[in-house]
Amino acid sequence: MGRFRVLSAGAAFWLLACSGDRVLGDYPPSTCDLADPPVEFSNEPLSIATFWADSHEQDALEQLRRRIDSRRYLVSTEQMRTRVEVQRHINDAFESQQLPDVFQVNGGSDVLRWVQSRPVDATDVCALDRLRDTYDWETAYFPAALAPLSCRGGLYGLPVGIHHLNVLFFNRPLFAALATRAHADGVELTDPSELKTAHELVSELARVAELQATTPSGKPLVPLAIGSESEWPLTVIAFENVLLSLGHDAYESLWMGGLADASAERRAELSDALTEMLAVLRDLRSFSDVATEVSWQDAVRQVGSGEALMTITGDWGFAQLDADVVGDVETVTFPGTSGTFVYTPDSFAVPRELGKNGFPARSFLHDIVQDKAALIDFANAKHAIPPRRDLMPSEVDALNRESLRATYRRFSDCNGSDSGCKLLLAVSGLAPPPGTDACFDEMDSLLTFAVSGNPPADTGSTPRLCSQPFPTTGAAAEARLIQLLLSVAERRFAADCR
Repeated sequence: MGRFRVLSAGAAFWLLACSGDRVLGDYPPSTCDLADPPVEFSNEPLSIATFWADSHEQDALEQLRRRIDSRRYLVSTEQMRTRVEVQRHINDAFESQQLPDVFQVNGGSDVLRWVQSRPVDATDVCALDRLRDTYDWETAYFPAALAPLSCRGGLYGLPVGIHHLNVLFFNRPLFAALATRAHADGVELTDPSELKTAHELVSELARVAELQATTPSGKPLVPLAIGSESEWPLTVIAFENVLLSLGHDAYESLWMGGLADASAERRAELSDALTEMLAVLRDLRSFSDVATEVSWQDAVRQVGSGEALMTITGDWGFAQLDADVVGDVETVTFPGTSGTFVYTPDSFAVPRELGKNGFPARSFLHDIVQDKAALIDFANAKHAIPPRRDLMPSEVDALNRESLRATYRRFSDCNGSDSGCKLLLAVSGLAPPPGTDACFDEMDSLLTFAVSGNPPADTGSTPRLCSQPFPTTGAAAEARLIQLLLSVAERRFAADCR
């Protein structure tokens, strides 16, 4: 893995002298100039910080890396395990001015945290307006792909892929076999595509569990596989799926400042929805193999192999399935969320750093990230639809799975004003980002404790920064979590950018 590096001031001015075009306007020069590359250069460092740590995610990153001119650029990547680590690392890097050329963000709060309440020449990430206007990105990209990366008319990141989050995976042949077996016992299973609510899903899982089916290896069939090795998979199930399915605009109220100046009745309504969400999560968890911790990747693979019937995760799960089983796995919109598409744009931003004119970042964004062929290759590896709306039919056909093509068409339809489809940004794009609220940073742990009753492991590697004592029981964790979320709902993060 490469280390972040800083070019010396002398090197930066040499680049100015040899640049193929003038610097675009920052004085003294900074990466935000996003200047044209010099006509002749070689061995120029290009550093990229990402949180794509899974092997399939690294394969997708490689689709971008292999397009970089290796005769001109020496590429280094800093791959961290989670988005939280990248955000905290970048925060520290701004202090030391030891920054990557580009870093990965989820569209929304990850970018807006560096932009909100600041004039355009004082933001910590660079405005890409000149590139946007020169290359007509507003025409080429879906409006909903650029909107979460925009603030007060400026663009501060470029998306490379769009993920769909409110998704239920299931094994179709296994479901058919279980339905036949249930029918013989006088019980009818409902096709997953016809389930209308989260409560109907719980009832369906109960009927599956009562069949006491086993896998070919003789192990008990898992009705619902849940990735429990990390805490964030349960958070995705909780908010982008279960809470959304409960209705009453609870999702928007929570993450879009819906309790600002709200009545006590509205506050109580959201509190009740959060309590119900946790109850549903406990029910769902009861149909998982809680005795064995599995990663979210293995939860998807269990569905593919027939060890589990269902799982709930973003559509990135398809990348975990081998070719011989991927045809057995289908997805439907999570029950109760039909007509809503929860999404997140995987994106790249450019940190402001003095003494450089930013041509490596410009090259990466213009030559690689915006390139349609690169986006299609990336999509096929990552199972993230391209964020551009100008794909020709043949380019849509180049997406290697029907699930990808169908998701692209649906997202395209949802971008239409009269589509009747609601687009909602994922929690990572709406909530306070890592490092801005120490107590909110404990949300995943509080949620897992409240649902499982098991306190989080104390690794001791990260000092606890929240001033409130951590709860000692699951019930106390639930109370703290709801109190925390209600306070978040009283304001909207980066409201001046939304």
